[in-house]
Amino acid sequence: MLGVTIFTIIAGEFVVNGLAILIAKTLGTTLSVLGILDRFVDLLTVLGVMLPPIIGIMLVDYYLLRGSRKILDDSQLTGKLPDETVTIGWAAICASIVGGIVGLVTEWGYRPSTHCWLAILLYWALKLVFSRSQKSAITLDPL
Repeated sequence: MLGVTIFTIIAGEFVVNGLAILIAKTLGTTLSVLGILDRFVDLLTVLGVMLPPIIGIMLVDYYLLRGSRKILDDSQLTGKLPDETVTIGWAAICASIVGGIVGLVTEWGYRPSTHCWLAILLYWALKLVFSRSQKSAITLDPL
């Protein structure tokens, strides 16, 4: 059924039929014949190193930096999704990528924790720099 769920997400509508199941089973069989299980441990290693920085950044943004907290609180009161949100969090993307790459290429420390903290500190610093640059741009150009 996972294949049907993925197909449903891609198609954008709820589709449960034989074609979706056939496509999912064919894709799974093809990948297993191609030897995806030989690379499964590598996939788990990459996930184990890449996910902790992402989760750490999400926690820091929500609990410490309180990004978009007012918007989220207002939307909770109204029971609707917010009208506007941050389009792309470049600081979070950059910090996640740097934390993940450092985690993959280095062997020091306890990898998930060490590189999670590295990504958190980098994210915090980038958010401070971006917020200061936006404040200075607002004060310099009041248009």
